Amino acid sequence: MTDAANVAAAKVLLSARRLARELGHAWIGTEHVLLGMLEQEDGDVNEHFEAVGVAVAAVRIELTQLAPSVDQPAKADLPLASSLQDMLAGAIRQTRTHRLEDVTVASLAIAMMERHAGLGYAILVKRGVDLADLERRLTAAGESSAG
Repeated sequence: MTDAANVAAAKVLLSARRLARELGHAWIGTEHVLLGMLEQEDGDVNEHFEAVGVAVAAVRIELTQLAPSVDQPAKADLPLASSLQDMLAGAIRQTRTHRLEDVTVASLAIAMMERHAGLGYAILVKRGVDLADLERRLTAAGESSAG
């Protein structure tokens, strides 16, 4: 693994925080991380999502329908939803299990699916995504980048 994997995962989490604020949400959840993954143009994870029919515009629409904006001032620090905390713990455990140096965007996505974590997972299910196919693609991408 390289520093690039670590930077990519950090960019996704920063995007998730920005998206939560833009959407007027009082938390950062798996749904914001999912949208953050899809918005990344310099990674290949979004290509795997697109290959199974997940597009950023559709996820944004689903997200605004399932978690409408709340009119409240944006907090400096938004709390992490418990489902996101669980997802992050799963990504860290996966990283250790596979003896990777960094949590990657792919490990975040796989942890969301394995743990059925939050609204991000619910959006994938609602969109009819073949989760097994997506997980295979992400796992293969992670293994090829680790080698």
